[in-house]
Amino acid sequence: MPTGYELLRRDNPFREHCARRVAAALLDWVIFFVIGWFAAFYFFADYPLEHRLIIAGFLSGFLLFIYSGLMEGFAGWTLGKRVAELEVGTMTVRDSLVAGAFIRSAPKIMWYIFLPIDWLLGLGIEGDPRQRGTDRLGSTVVMHTDTAGPYSQPRLYAAPPPKFPSTPEIAPASPAQKREEAPTHPMEMCRECKGRVKVIEDGRYRCTKCGLIQ
Repeated sequence: MPTGYELLRRDNPFREHCARRVAAALLDWVIFFVIGWFAAFYFFADYPLEHRLIIAGFLSGFLLFIYSGLMEGFAGWTLGKRVAELEVGTMTVRDSLVAGAFIRSAPKIMWYIFLPIDWLLGLGIEGDPRQRGTDRLGSTVVMHTDTAGPYSQPRLYAAPPPKFPSTPEIAPASPAQKREEAPTHPMEMCRECKGRVKVIEDGRYRCTKCGLIQ
């Protein structure tokens, strides 16, 4: 089973999938970083600039975590995923989408460190290449909503290949059947008149139609 790194080298649809994921993440990140930036500069105006930048990063990550967990858990998408025509689903119907959404959103609290590591880790593990490391923990996957191809299915590599039908067993022929099927002599027809032949002395054959010995 190929890893995500192998598919990136040779699979154009998977490259498109990754590009959509990056675009969706950037859109969500910009929205919440702007919110965190204004909140940090408004509520912590007396702090030094570098401290306000750190606060903005933590605050935007926490808000992004809450937003992604709730939206993906109950709706299956965030604004960025909606624009990129992506959605979050579970690998099986028994899995909880809400729990899985909060598990997969945990790295977004520190999106500038843990989110890239989580994504790179998922690409290096054999299995469904669309899953980040936390997707595997939460049994979730990001799918396309605008295609009917494999990237729109929850389980990309779950279905086993179809088995070839087994060869029917043939019972061995009985001795009586072998005697009936075996020819009484290697030459069945006369080479001149095409009549039937029968065995005579010395292992030769005589045609019953023209009498030719052969």
